[in-house]
Amino acid sequence: TATDADHDATSSSFAVTVDGSGSILEGGAGDDTINAGTGIDTIVFDADDSHIDGGDGYDTLLITDALTIDFAAVADKATSIEVVDLQQGQVDTIAISLSDVLQMTDGDTTGTLRLNVDDTDNVTLESTDDNANPVTWTTGADTTDGYHTYTGSSIDGTVTLEINTLIDVPQS
Repeated sequence: TATDADHDATSSSFAVTVDGSGSILEGGAGDDTINAGTGIDTIVFDADDSHIDGGDGYDTLLITDALTIDFAAVADKATSIEVVDLQQGQVDTIAISLSDVLQMTDGDTTGTLRLNVDDTDNVTLESTDDNANPVTWTTGADTTDGYHTYTGSSIDGTVTLEINTLIDVPQS
């Protein structure tokens, strides 16, 4: 977190570029641009951020301040993300589309995104992509590390969502 002389989080805009592994990046309040570079990083998201690029590696986007999450708006700002962490202890309503996954994971026609949710969260898998094409979601085998898998397919591509087994996601 960027802080001022009194160690209070600042509300200015920042451009942060990091090239290392294991970084926790938080621009603070304001219009921030964050480029994580290579490695395994955690990036703290806020709605005022203008651009977040996870870069190469396995990167987590931490969302702590939302009750209703518009993944289309998040996907417009965040790229090269492999995990979205929503485990902040409040009830979230989450709607996510095949197009959101493709955009966040930088996939042209395929992508995999992992969602860490609380047991009180509600996830909806959108039945159309951004081009209004129908999406078929199927439930796959659970992963060995505790995630349900859901595969979404449309003429625009195929994505896999891995959602921890704390919740079941109804199929649309």
